[in-house]
Amino acid sequence: MMEWIRKNKNSILQIVVCIVLILPVLIVSTRNRPFADDYVYTCDMHRVFSEGGGIVDLLIESIRTDIHWYNTWQGLYSSALIMAFTPSVFGATYYEICTFLILGVILLFVIISVRCLGNTDRQAGNCSVPGTLSFSFFITAYIALCMPSATEGLFWYNGAVNYIPFTMAAIADTILVASLCFAEHTGRYKVRLGLSCLLSFVISGGNHVSSFAHLIMLTLLLLFFLPERKIKAVFPLGSGVLGFYLMYRAPGTAIRQNRLHGSTVSETIFRSGFHAVDVILSWVDLNYILMLIICVPFVMQFAKKTTFRVKKFHIFMMFVSMYITLSGMFSTVYYATSGFGAGRLTNAVWIMFTYYSILLEWLVLVFLIQKRMDRNYGLEELCFGQFKKQRIMIYVTACLVIFWNPGFSGTANGRACLRDLLNGNAEAFETEMDARIASYQNPEVTELFLAPLSEKASASVLYFTEYTTDANAWPNFTIANYYGKRVYLDNQK
Repeated sequence: MMEWIRKNKNSILQIVVCIVLILPVLIVSTRNRPFADDYVYTCDMHRVFSEGGGIVDLLIESIRTDIHWYNTWQGLYSSALIMAFTPSVFGATYYEICTFLILGVILLFVIISVRCLGNTDRQAGNCSVPGTLSFSFFITAYIALCMPSATEGLFWYNGAVNYIPFTMAAIADTILVASLCFAEHTGRYKVRLGLSCLLSFVISGGNHVSSFAHLIMLTLLLLFFLPERKIKAVFPLGSGVLGFYLMYRAPGTAIRQNRLHGSTVSETIFRSGFHAVDVILSWVDLNYILMLIICVPFVMQFAKKTTFRVKKFHIFMMFVSMYITLSGMFSTVYYATSGFGAGRLTNAVWIMFTYYSILLEWLVLVFLIQKRMDRNYGLEELCFGQFKKQRIMIYVTACLVIFWNPGFSGTANGRACLRDLLNGNAEAFETEMDARIASYQNPEVTELFLAPLSEKASASVLYFTEYTTDANAWPNFTIANYYGKRVYLDNQK
């Protein structure tokens, strides 16, 4: 055991650093409470649980909830199932585990992506388990600390779970399909192909942004990156197209679209294309550069073993594919609403941009190695030579800069969470939200006039939005459905 620890001490240290960096995020999440759609999608589940229903009853009710929303709102036949199981169904304090669940899903899909990436070339093989875990923890920490909206991506469960898992799954499934095109026809291959088809169908029922991006990536994979036996990728693509059609033709999709003001196809393409350029330029900041630097040693392990011949064309098409995918993700929102959406949508696009950047880095390194240019730049010596202590120092320093983000572009979610803990903002949010929940649960009251959250509570990263003076407005009516109370915001208090 001690020998194993000594051999993998650098990977273990990297994992410890990542856990320490996201500790403020995890601690702040324990002050979190449900809001808005967290009540909408769990209303009937709450009723079943309150009446003593067991897990089977809850599963049946979640299916009913999914069918209800498929026919009455967005037509998303996968995500409603997950949103119905908001932890607050079992009690408001259980909402504290939401961030842990989201980060756990991110970590899981990063690991799956890395393991599948190791199988996209017959000779590449997989990285060691400690190396895979250290890299996966770093990417998870980077996403948590730098995503554009931590509020909607980590702390508001129903906003996060509708986008983050499905975006991560879309990326993992695309890499899985690529790996299948290099796999032999064994029993394991058939199982993985079946799982990929099933996952493609599930992704298409998640959200419009991730599902459309998934179809774009599979199509581009077929066209530009698969050198042989491309027919293997057709089956997951077909499964995804079928699911997308069922979602698009759902009664709920038509109902929702009738309530929104969309844009023409030409305007959508034009505006989405320009917006993609704008966000790409804005996201290339110090955090992004440090992330790519930290990824070099790990990506080099795959690059050194890759036998697939990388040409300048592949690098160029990877960049083009990134641009097309990001534009496509924005286009789904703009076509439906004439706008580019909220923070939770931007989070999904940003995660896709991050993954594409790492894949671009991989192709560039493979190209340099195959051209023997790595000797000129000393990449191999830097990654695998006698500079282990220096690399650890660079790693820790870069991670601290990413956490703190001192005045550069981008976001500083770690610093914001630490500020919430030190200033008491998160504690104020928890105290005031708990007081509201207690009033919701008061059986003697049918109408509630709530004072607005204090300035301290609303300054917290946990704060999403507020009620209004109209009891029929969103999100006021969510409380009416969940607790049977009419809620008003009393601005005079």
